[in-house]
Amino acid sequence: MPVLKAGSLQVLLGLHDSKVHHWSAQEIALAEDVVDRTWAAIESARAQAELRRERDYSEYILNSMTEGLASISADWIMTHFNAEASRISQLSSFDVVGRNHWEVWPELKGTAVEELYLRVMQTRKSSTTEVPHLTPNGTQVWLEIRAYPAIDGGLAVFFRDITERKRVDEEIRHASLHDPLTGLPNRAMLFEYAAHLLPHNRRAARGAAVLFLDLDRFKPINDTHDHEIGDKVLQEISARLSQSLRAEDLVIRMGGDEFVVLLQDIDASAYAADVARSITEKISEPYQIGELTLSVSTSIGISMFPRDGQDIDTLVSHADAAMYEAKQDGRGNFQFYSSGLTDGIQQQDNIEQALKLATQTNSFQLVYQPVLDINTLEVVSVEALLRLQNGSEIGPEQFVPIAEATGIINSIGRWVIEEAMRQSASWSALGLPAIPIAVNVSAVEFRDLNFVDRFEQLIDEYSVEPTLLQLEVTETAMMHDLDHTIASLSRLRDLGVAILLDDFGAGHSSSSLTSLSRLPLDKVKIDKSFLHQLENDSGSRAVTDAVLALGLALDLQVVAEGIETTYALEYVRSQGCTQAQGFLFCKPISGEEFERWYRAKANSQQNVGT
Repeated sequence: MPVLKAGSLQVLLGLHDSKVHHWSAQEIALAEDVVDRTWAAIESARAQAELRRERDYSEYILNSMTEGLASISADWIMTHFNAEASRISQLSSFDVVGRNHWEVWPELKGTAVEELYLRVMQTRKSSTTEVPHLTPNGTQVWLEIRAYPAIDGGLAVFFRDITERKRVDEEIRHASLHDPLTGLPNRAMLFEYAAHLLPHNRRAARGAAVLFLDLDRFKPINDTHDHEIGDKVLQEISARLSQSLRAEDLVIRMGGDEFVVLLQDIDASAYAADVARSITEKISEPYQIGELTLSVSTSIGISMFPRDGQDIDTLVSHADAAMYEAKQDGRGNFQFYSSGLTDGIQQQDNIEQALKLATQTNSFQLVYQPVLDINTLEVVSVEALLRLQNGSEIGPEQFVPIAEATGIINSIGRWVIEEAMRQSASWSALGLPAIPIAVNVSAVEFRDLNFVDRFEQLIDEYSVEPTLLQLEVTETAMMHDLDHTIASLSRLRDLGVAILLDDFGAGHSSSSLTSLSRLPLDKVKIDKSFLHQLENDSGSRAVTDAVLALGLALDLQVVAEGIETTYALEYVRSQGCTQAQGFLFCKPISGEEFERWYRAKANSQQNVGT
């Protein structure tokens, strides 16, 4: 019998009888009904199988998802819970499906999760939140939950474990707010923290203080030893600072050898002074790094909130200004901010900008002041002195300390040496006799472990006779690390470079007198501050006499610099001094002017001789 569906033949159903039979109309109708029912049962079975296949496939897809999926009806009954949802929550679908959501997770009532669900149900718009969640075994995880409105008024909720992402985010945030070397909070965290602290203190009428610390004598540690040693010192300093403060106070490494301490909830500046005094003492204690025993001190500037500033930018800037004042007062101490310091900081900024501009535009100039034999008045050498061009009134006593503090001094120092070598070659080409040129080397340059190597390279590069070069190094720079000084000066003298101890008597004179005999020197220069007062100050005469006697006893040439009067000249001559320089003979002049001055002087002496 044919089985038709929608007018189309689907199948032929055969009926068999062993005897010849004539079918009645009633039997035929009955057979057709059996065929229809049979086919309907077949189609129903097929449909059920297809539904099961689709359901199983859907279940497979849902359980293969890398996100948890939960379906929640409008009356909060859990209708679906996939495998990832079970893994994250540590609850099986049998423990969840069919139960009320708030019965399964009562701790989520009143939290951001309930707010999310209610918002999505009401607005019919999807939304997301991130929440911490405690699993049944006590593990804390972070979940990202995204809720979508369902057709039946309920919710389709997707969630995933973002604990690892949160951990990485926190590591990145921690790194952005902390110094990698010391682990201390950095500048960014200071400003973030202060943005909350200062408004709170203002509302509560409570004070605060910012202490700006700059380490004294730290750079020579890096220059003389290496950065690994310097890093260990910084780490030890960080530990000492943290141990010296209350838990609620904040220690920040600003960078390099600068630190800031933020004292919160204090009533008087006296407390800030006590903390600064304690920090100064703690940092001044010796540092034992391997076999080395090192010493560092700190200068501290203090600004008070709200007296000295209403925001952290101003407070840090004012504490920085006070710190520079503390350094000028002798280092190793502290100073409170006062409004008068701001002008000094502005002047320093102006000088720093002028130095950077001069470096970029090659606006430095060397001038030369002759050193004469006191007895014959013949020129024995010249001292090269650095000046800023373009009529600048900023003198080296102002810009050299700032150049040292900012690191510009190294490039300036190299230029000075190169320019002196070029001038020496120029004078030689113009027919002047060989005149040694003395260049001043700053303490920062001299402490650099590579200074002597660079100096040798310049001698080779410019093909200069080393005996035409002299180096003037201050007493303070030489006495910082005596072993390094002796080794460096010995190498230079071996090249043929003469070594002068500059400003003798103005530095660490007690230690210098003891160590002077060990230094490989050719000359000492009496500090001009003593020579300026020879006529009226017996103390200056006594120091001058002592320096002259010591130099002569050590078979060193002694130069009296800053000779401006005939009295001073005659006095040092009577005490055995052999060389002098100063305005009495010639002011510092350009290389071209010196050539003309020298020729005029030579002609004058020749005329006198004839």
